[in-house]
Amino acid sequence: MDLENEELEEKRNVSQLALAITIVGALIFVSIVKWLWPDSIPFGLFELWATKGSFALWIRATWPIFAWAVIPTIFAVWLHRDAVTRGGEIERLARGLKVSMRAGLLEETLFRWLMFMSQIALYQLSNWIFFGWLGFGLVEWLYLHLEAPIVNFFTFGLMHSYLYTPKGWAVGAAMIFTTNKFREGHEYQGCLGSINSWYLGLFFFYLTFNFGLPVAIVAHAVYDALIFITQAIVCSACKNVADREAAEFA
Repeated sequence: MDLENEELEEKRNVSQLALAITIVGALIFVSIVKWLWPDSIPFGLFELWATKGSFALWIRATWPIFAWAVIPTIFAVWLHRDAVTRGGEIERLARGLKVSMRAGLLEETLFRWLMFMSQIALYQLSNWIFFGWLGFGLVEWLYLHLEAPIVNFFTFGLMHSYLYTPKGWAVGAAMIFTTNKFREGHEYQGCLGSINSWYLGLFFFYLTFNFGLPVAIVAHAVYDALIFITQAIVCSACKNVADREAAEFA
């Protein structure tokens, strides 16, 4: 398990370096688009950074994913307790917390802000190219009649108001695109991890739209940190149980 965690950490570090580079490019692109065509993106450049609501509302909205971070991790570590290695728990936890903070800041900044806003403009451009100039945009039609209904079904209608927002169809399309990219960035976690990341990506959009991007950043960082903290606690418990069992049969 220790070797597996180190490999995952290395992949995260490489991914986060690429994210940092992409963020710079995306910020330049969005800034230029907002300067030349300000109405193409129905958000101010830093509008999503404004926080809304109280701390109590933030906790009420985010506690389900915090519970989701802890409970499955307990069972996952316990099921693989025979592979738990001894020593280095503090170092692994420290590295994990550092990765969590970087992931929360970099991934949310890119996926819920800059890539999202970039795609709003790009979707409108591609829609104009594919017959939008004739009054029938193929990209818009495919989104409204195929993509949005499918996502609405798999989210049980909970994202309906965001998929069909008054701000325009391109906002919903950009949200889905960036969520899919967020999921692709977590494919190393396997099939279940990819599915989990897709739903989490949409949930972080919900937090961004309702409470502001800083809330999504903190929630993402805390979610990841809780996984590492839970792993450390359960691994320690597994070792203590193994030591007691070994002592009993000694």
